[in-house]
Order: sequence, then structure tokens, then C-alpha cells
Amino acid sequence: MTTKEVQPEAQQSPRDYARLQTVLSDACQHLLAEQQLDGTWHGAIMYNAWTNGMYCILQRLLGADREPTAALNWLEANRTGHDEDGEPNGTWGIIDTPSLNFLEGTIVAEIALEIWGRGRRQEPWTFISEQASGRLSSGLSLADPFTQTFAVLANPYAPPGYGPYHDMAGILAAPLELLLVPRFVRSSVPRLAGAWGQDALVGLMVMTTVGSGRKLNPLERVLLKKAEAQLLTNQNEDGSWYDTFLPTIAGTIAMYLLGYGPETEVMRKALSFLHGLQRADGYVSRYKLPVWDTTIAMLALTSAGVDPAAVPLRRAGHYLLSCQGPDGGVPFQRENVRYPDTDDAAFAILALNRVDMGVREEEKARVIARALRWLHFMQGSDGGWAAFAKDQARAVRGLLPVFKDDPPTADVVGHVLSALALGASGDTETTVDRVARGVSWLESMQLDNGSWFGRWGLTFTYGTAAVLSGLRDVRHLGPNARIAANVIDEATEYLLRTQQNDGGWGEDYVTYFDFTAPNNAVSTVEQTAWTVSGLLAVRQTPEVSQAIERGIDFLLEQYDPERGWPEASYTVGAIWVYRNSLYPLLWGVWALAEYAKVKSPAAGVPSSRAPRASSSATRRSSRSKSGGRRGPEQAALDQDAGDESLRGSDSDAREQRSEEPEEDQWLHHAEDDEEDRVAQHRAQLPAENNDDRRLPTAWEATDDE
Repeated sequence: MTTKEVQPEAQQSPRDYARLQTVLSDACQHLLAEQQLDGTWHGAIMYNAWTNGMYCILQRLLGADREPTAALNWLEANRTGHDEDGEPNGTWGIIDTPSLNFLEGTIVAEIALEIWGRGRRQEPWTFISEQASGRLSSGLSLADPFTQTFAVLANPYAPPGYGPYHDMAGILAAPLELLLVPRFVRSSVPRLAGAWGQDALVGLMVMTTVGSGRKLNPLERVLLKKAEAQLLTNQNEDGSWYDTFLPTIAGTIAMYLLGYGPETEVMRKALSFLHGLQRADGYVSRYKLPVWDTTIAMLALTSAGVDPAAVPLRRAGHYLLSCQGPDGGVPFQRENVRYPDTDDAAFAILALNRVDMGVREEEKARVIARALRWLHFMQGSDGGWAAFAKDQARAVRGLLPVFKDDPPTADVVGHVLSALALGASGDTETTVDRVARGVSWLESMQLDNGSWFGRWGLTFTYGTAAVLSGLRDVRHLGPNARIAANVIDEATEYLLRTQQNDGGWGEDYVTYFDFTAPNNAVSTVEQTAWTVSGLLAVRQTPEVSQAIERGIDFLLEQYDPERGWPEASYTVGAIWVYRNSLYPLLWGVWALAEYAKVKSPAAGVPSSRAPRASSSATRRSSRSKSGGRRGPEQAALDQDAGDESLRGSDSDAREQRSEEPEEDQWLHHAEDDEEDRVAQHRAQLPAENNDDRRLPTAWEATDDE
């Protein structure tokens, strides 16, 4: 860009600054009203029909007395799939709104309805059979191994004339022998799959081995004990594995096949977690993100002028302080301490740094320092940061990451740079070196169109905005932390070029799967907010200022005092695309607040219009999308602002943790006490179940096999 930089006095405010003040203040009140009783924020997560289908098959396998009516009804009411011509065809789509047919979702959804006696529709099976090609005689063979395995598990329950659905012999799944591979070898389970796939992969190994119906050899029985021990070790306190749906449902069925009945503690906790993912409308979500959503809410509210010592912010801070893992990292869910991630750690650092924690200020400083040291450790050998793993996979410029891999991505690197800009225990030289390597990685990964790929948001808009914000935040660290000016200019030009006629930005979910897909779609609040924040981080040329103003006008025009911003769009990525009901509110407030601080005649929201956090104690939101309700207990909690009463009981126990993580800290399953762990749990099983496997009668292997 060669245009002249605009001086602050020449900058223009939106046409109606009073409207900005009103919307920002009102939106903050909406956001405060969404805070949960435990101090967190977490939106409702929406994917597609796949989870409901798997959940209903699980219920049938476990012999539930009643059908999962709500989950089945949701499936029947949400056949959103259509063909390439846009014609509905009775299938289920990639997302829960009209979209291209989704093979895996269609398979498990239709099977679930059939085995629960809801009848058969031929259109889904026509679609599935049409996917077969070459030597594949069934479209099911093109599905992922988890979907194929669940189809096999449903075979005994298929109505007459419907089954069998699939054959375990036709599934290409990882063998149990992988458990023998040392963890430092590239083909070991921890290095073969990202954090989200490790426990799920072990569960799949058990399902395909035991579910084969054949007599197991001695080695397989030994390895099943090993798999059992790993699953027992990695089950979280809340009953989940990795605090998400797929690893948990895979682990649940694996433990059931290994002899753990629904009455055992392991299964009761796992089933409780899965049942807790179901919403009132019957949809079964994949997870919740209380750490991530809470950090964004804290950053948005503090940017908007909420008192850093306000009770809602301190309560959120108390929650974050309780989330740090033994290695210094922070997970997306407090119970998921085995799998901390750099993105949540970075935002937790930024959010805690903004909040006044009163008598816990010293503890907060220690938590931040340990998290910063962990981020230092987690930098990959190439200079980038992946989400969960260090050097598990390498990023390749211009190529989408493989599902199972966790390479560094630009959005995460941008966020980590923002956190590292705060420094680390006074070691500025080390911080600058880390930052310089991260900046070099970003420069090498910029795409030809000037953008960066973002994996945890859609897609080039999110990645590019995160990078620009991160690069701005580290500029004060000196020349070594700065990127070439032309790199910033090309990224800025990309964002300017993709602005829509309505002033907003929108990027279709298809770009998450195809780099070459057009990246223009209907403008969304989330993507517009990201872009405005990114553009606020670069030189304010006339073109940039005008684009920001148009983006702010779009955000203001989209806001309704009664309903808030429009419903969340599919703008989030986590191996698959999803939407988060709180995203318009979280990111919209943050973008407006940052704009108000940087561009307004008086920085920030004028005191007369600043949000009053205390009002959240009695405010009830009829527009709550996350399902939270605030009762008398909430008012009592908000009135109790005393630091001593809010003090965590486990903070001191964390001080004995080591200062530096071990090199393989992200490899979590223990191996030295596997036999004792299995024996301890098996001693609690009924005698008839205390065997190596538990199978429906139709699958039992005989000694003659």
C-alpha cells in the first residue's frame, strides 16, 4: 500500500456515534446476562446430524429401556441435505441448515431411525449407494472408520430385511499392535494423531478388535488390557475422554465391550457426560468451550470499559485460575487437563492480565508466568505453534491440514504472539527470540493472495485478522519482532478486497475444506468483527479507515435492541465447521469496544454510557442462546464480592509443579502401572462381566472358530 497514512485528527467517526455508544452498552449487558453460575460463558455448539445418529445407536447397543425420543425427533425434523443441484433428497447435510449431503451423517442418522423402529426412507440409501465406485461395493466403505464401526454395531438390531449394514472385515482401522510402538516413534498413537484423536483411536481399536466376533489370540488379549488401562487412565473426572463427543462415545463403547456394564462407575460417568451434551431440542452437541468463550468475554468487557475489579470479571478470573494444568498449559475445559492447548492458554493469559483479582493478584501473576513459560516450550522446531502438540505435524504452505494432524497454524501463532508480548518472567531476550522465530514462520506461510489460513475459525478472514493483531502487539519488542512492511500491506489489501457491498465480511464454510473455493458469502457479524479488529492493527490509510467505518456501520445496523445480533453462522472451525451461539455477541462487543478506544473522539465508552457490571446480578436474559438461567443463587454470588470467600482451595497445591515441562509432556498415558489399574477396576465388576470382552450374543466367538 502506498497511500498516505491518516493522522488521528483526520480520522472519521461513524455517522452516529451515539448509536455506537448505545449498542455497545446494551450488548455488554446482554453479554453479562449470559454469564453462568460458575462464572463462565459458553455458547451452544452446533455441528450436524452425525452426533445424534451415533448417540441413538449407543443407546440401542446398551439396551436402553426407552427410545431416545428427543434425539430421534431431531433427526427426523432436520433432513437438511441436498444434491449438487440444490434439491433436497431426504439426506442430512454437512451442517444443520440446507447444505450438501453429508455421507457419514446420513449413514448413522438413517440407521439410528431404523433400529429404533422409525421406519426406512429409501432416499438416503440411494444417496449412499451412489457413492460406491471402483472396487468399493458399498458407499459405507467410503465413510470414516468410526461411522463404519457404528454401522456394524447396529447390525444385531436391524429390522428384518434391513441388515446387515456393514462388515467389520471391510473396515480399515488402526491395529492394536500400534500400542506397542514407543511414544518417541513417529507411528506411535500420540504422534500419529492430534490430541482430539488419541483416545478415540484407542477406543476404535478396541471396537474393531472385539467387535470382529472372532476368537482373540493371546497378544490381542494382552493389548486389550493395555488399551483398557490407557482408557481408564485418560478418563476425565467428568466422565469424558478429551471432553468431547467422539473420544467419549468411542471410549464408552470400548469399555462396554471390555466388560464394563452401565452400572459401573466408569460407564455411569461417561454416560452422564454424553447425556449432558444433549440440548432441550434433542440435538446432541460435541462439546462446550467454557475456557475459550470466557476469555473472549473478559477481553470484550474490559475493552468496553467494565471495571477490571467488577464481580463478574473476578468470578470469571477465579474460574480461569482453577484451569491451569500441571505443566502450565490451559485446556478448553477445566477437566481436560491432560490436553492443554496454546490457543486457550494465550487467551487466558491476555484475559487474566486485564482483570484485577484483588488478594489473588500474586497468584494470578504466577499463573500467567507459568503459562508463558509453557508457551515458550510449546514452540515448534519450525518456529510456529500448533494447538495441542509440539512437532506432531508440519505445516505446508498452501495445503489444508490432514484431519488427524495438529500442525502450527497462523491463527494460533497470532494469538500466541499477542500473549508473549506481555513478556515472560523478565526474560525479554528469550521472548524476543521466540517471537522473532514466530514472525519468520508467519512470513513463510503467507499465501499468494496475502492471507493466512486459520484452522480454528473460518478461514482466511479469521487467520489473517489474528495475525495482524498479533504482529501489532509484538512491535514494541524491537526490529527482530517486526515483519516486512510489504507482508502487512498484502494482508491488508486482502481484507480490503474481500469486503462486501453491505460493508461486512463473509466467508463460506466451504473454504475450510477447499483453498480454491470462493471466499465471499453473506456477511456475518463474527467475520466482520474479526476483520475490523485486524484492520485496526494496521496503518490507518484512507482506504483502511473507510473500510473500518463501513464495517462498524454494518455491525450497528445488524444489531436489534431486543434480539441482539442475528443468530450465529457457521464461522468456526475445529476439524469440522460449526457455529457457536455466543460468537456474534462475544466478537461483536470486542470489535465495537476496540474501535471505540482507537477511533472515537474520547477513547473508550464515555463513563456515562459505560456498562454497569453489577446490573448483571438481577438481569435475566430472555434471549439467552446458551441455555443459562440466573436465579436467586446468582444474586447472592454477585453480592458477595469478598476475595476471601471466592478464593480457590487448590491454588497452593499447584505451586509444587515443575517450572519447565518435560519434553514429551503432551504424551499422557501412563504405562508403568497398567496391570494394577485394570485389576482395581475389574475387581468392582460383577463376576459374570469380569472377562476380557462383553458382546451381544450374536457376536460371541466360540472355541471352534
